[in-house]
Amino acid sequence: MFLFNDFSRKRKMSWEEVYKKNLIEKIKRDKHPFKLLEELETLARRHYSDIPEEEFIRLYWLGVVHDRPRTGYLMLRLRIPGGILKPHQLRRIGELSYKYGKNYAEITVRQDIQLHWIELKYLPEVLAQLKDVGILTIGTEGDTVRNITTCPLAGLTVNELFDVRDDVYKIDKAFLLDPIYADLPRKFKITITACPYMCSVPEIQDLALIGVTKDGKYGYTVLIGGGLSLAPRVGRHMPVFVPREMVIEFVKAVLDVWREEPRYRLSRVRARIKFMIDDLGVDKFRELVENRLGQRLEDYPSKPESLGKTDHIGVERLKDGTYAVGVAIPAGIVTGEFLIKLADLAEAVGVKEVRLTQRQNLILAGVPEDKVEIVKEFCQKWGYAVEQTPLVAMSVACTGDPYCNYSISDTKGLLLELIKSLKERFGEIQDLPPIHIVGCPHACAWYWIGNIGLMATTAKMPDGRFVKAYDVLVGGDYGKRTAIGKVLFKKVPADKIKDCITYLVEYYINKRAPGEDFPTFIARIDLRELADYISGKLGVQLALGK
Repeated sequence: MFLFNDFSRKRKMSWEEVYKKNLIEKIKRDKHPFKLLEELETLARRHYSDIPEEEFIRLYWLGVVHDRPRTGYLMLRLRIPGGILKPHQLRRIGELSYKYGKNYAEITVRQDIQLHWIELKYLPEVLAQLKDVGILTIGTEGDTVRNITTCPLAGLTVNELFDVRDDVYKIDKAFLLDPIYADLPRKFKITITACPYMCSVPEIQDLALIGVTKDGKYGYTVLIGGGLSLAPRVGRHMPVFVPREMVIEFVKAVLDVWREEPRYRLSRVRARIKFMIDDLGVDKFRELVENRLGQRLEDYPSKPESLGKTDHIGVERLKDGTYAVGVAIPAGIVTGEFLIKLADLAEAVGVKEVRLTQRQNLILAGVPEDKVEIVKEFCQKWGYAVEQTPLVAMSVACTGDPYCNYSISDTKGLLLELIKSLKERFGEIQDLPPIHIVGCPHACAWYWIGNIGLMATTAKMPDGRFVKAYDVLVGGDYGKRTAIGKVLFKKVPADKIKDCITYLVEYYINKRAPGEDFPTFIARIDLRELADYISGKLGVQLALGK
């Protein structure tokens, strides 16, 4: 790891070195990915096998990625700032899923939706139909400012400090189509929230703007350099106060300090802002940002803390007297047909917005009191319950196999199996811990901070065979008790993982103190005893984590 205690004394990295060692940077230099917007019709008329790989890489910037296997089908990720959709927009997404995407869609942890099975020849038509209802896909992949997230009920809840929606939209608009900020070292994830529960998980964002007040004025203090993947980091507090009217200027300064330093473009692995914060420290980085701004920011030494946790699932009264009805969507999987019918229902009961959550769920916002039961009955009919345990409502899984080119596991299928088996074994116990499952080290479903985290890998068996397996982490958390999970086991064979998790939960249920939740339990116990218990039940000695 680079450790630059005095950044200014280190040798300057040349851009030619970057282009020589980083293929993606060379591809961007040779032709900016946004150029494909002008060439899309021509590109779509070609056979996918005739298109150079460099062009498929550039398509990432348009939110388009080859599904696995690479036989011409594409994944399309939509850009939905704050996860806020009007019913007619939701209906259009459902229609496109039904017509072009084999009636399949998935809600992501960044409050957006992904469509699969889109054929290249239909791509311009699909993008045009989305644009017609105000939805774009640009910047949901590639080295860009990704979809801006916030509290799923921003602007509506009785206990938020102030409504951040205008700032969400301003930030999104400021960077969406600017080619300069679509040429970052790598992706950049922002959340902005004034929810006291901080449900948008600011701890793991590249940049989190957290609503505060100072001297009676609304603004933000900052967490910087969070992120997961192979090198998990919890965001560090930059103790500044950013007035709301300065928020765009501040974000630009942060991005400029990072993007203009070639050193963080040399390696894709280290091309995240968290490594720059590691090297410089927060104080030095703040100094560089203030130099860009041309002024010193006011201090805000207190780091805000979450009041607790909420998944916004269930029925919640809003400040205008209407209700939010949060619907748990296991693994985030929905059909286009369901989205169409949900949009119809929303309009029929007078709902003006449907919100997407970071736990891959959705919320009907603004339901009149006398229509709440109608909404609940509708969701129940489609197999989605409004009242759910955290196991169902807060567990998440990445895209996984068979769609993702990185994943080696059907993560969503496994999550659904685990939810089903744990509910059958333990019933509707409220304290069953949520599970986060990822199919590769990219950590798209945050396995590092899951109460139980699973990462797909492979294991070599005694007879020399390689089989699918999972690393098992425990005790991760976010909010008031943010923690990176501890590796309990390495490479648990896939055929053992369901029983492994069952015995893990069984040990917790049997050994916990009254009222003790899972993260507190894990922090208290001897993990070796837990591991021995699970191995004994399985009759197999599992490899312990380090």
